[in-house]
Amino acid sequence: MKLIKSFALAVATALFTVTPSLARVDAGTSSLLEAARDNGITILVNSRECQLDNIHGSYQTIAMRRRIVLCPGETADAIDHATVRHEMAHSIQHCVNQARGTSRDTPIIRDMDALARFVNEGVPEETIRFIKANYPQHQWLVEFEANYIELNMTAAEVEAMFRKACGGER
Repeated sequence: MKLIKSFALAVATALFTVTPSLARVDAGTSSLLEAARDNGITILVNSRECQLDNIHGSYQTIAMRRRIVLCPGETADAIDHATVRHEMAHSIQHCVNQARGTSRDTPIIRDMDALARFVNEGVPEETIRFIKANYPQHQWLVEFEANYIELNMTAAEVEAMFRKACGGER
């Protein structure tokens, strides 16, 4: 709940763009987090993992439990909003792959040419290089896709995708 309040405060200085940006504050982030929580995903904020792993966030599944770890520090900024969109993209990938019976490392977009176009047009080359240098190859496609979603979609759009893929569609 503290994170949701932090995001609500950050919304007061919301900056909206129609073109991709590396990070932006997004008015829909609180609603996106509520949708995740309502769907049974535990939201952990500034947990011990944040200090141990030096991360912005992560999406985790442990047996049947799902959780998102967010590491905003004292205040939520544009990077933290982007992290929520990114981790929620992984939760959508998880729901889609559960429904299809495919590997967790399978992107939502199964047409590799279409995925390549989206990534080449919407993800900076430096991000692509970072993913290739820091993730095992079997995770590249889902990371490319999650970065595309993070950078090119609003929280409201991600929430609509989440509700459609994971339930709770409005």
